[in-house]
This record gives sequence, C-alpha cells and structure tokens, in this order.
Amino acid sequence: MIQNEEIAKVLEEVGDMLEIGGENFFRVRAYRNAARSVRDQPVLVAQLSPEQLDEIPGIGADLAGKISTLIVTGNLYAAGGGPHQPHQQVGNRALAGTRRSNDCHGSTRGNH
Repeated sequence: MIQNEEIAKVLEEVGDMLEIGGENFFRVRAYRNAARSVRDQPVLVAQLSPEQLDEIPGIGADLAGKISTLIVTGNLYAAGGGPHQPHQQVGNRALAGTRRSNDCHGSTRGNH
C-alpha cells in the first residue's frame, strides 16, 4: 500500500511543476500544504475515504479526489489527461521513483 511519504512526494513535485509552469501561487501552495498535511498524518492516508481525506486540514474536496485517484491507480490524473497531462507525468515519475528507491534500498512497507 502506498505510504504517506510517497503521496506527499508526488504532491510536492506537482506543486514544483506548477510553480515552474507559472501557475497561480495559491494553487502551488495548496499542493504543498496538502503534502505537508499528508506527511503529518498519524494514520495511513491510503486507508481513508475521499470524505475523510477532505476533513484533513489543507486538503479540500478537489485534492482529496486526486489523492484518492493516486491511491487507487498509482496515477494522479487517471481519468484523462487534458490540461493535467504534465502533472500526470510528474506524479507517475515521482511515484515510480519512490517505488524504485524502496526496491533498491529495502522497502519499509509492512513494517509499521
């Protein structure tokens, strides 16, 4: 199961790409705040429903849905690319990189 740190890393990288792309400051900050909130959760976020995710400070309904999509599919924007295509690619690379890192350095999954 995807860990909080992996989700947070994807959200941070999307925020970075949005900033590089000149997106709205508040949208960038929303992704960064969501990453921090996910990282700080005492429970495994992957086990929460979208409604429960929406209750976490710093995560609104839109980001809760995107996090749920990431948890279920491993892809931040599984439902079509459209204008989110660059973010989808970032999310996929970040998640794949985290999994490769765990494979190379020993996964901590299941040790909690």
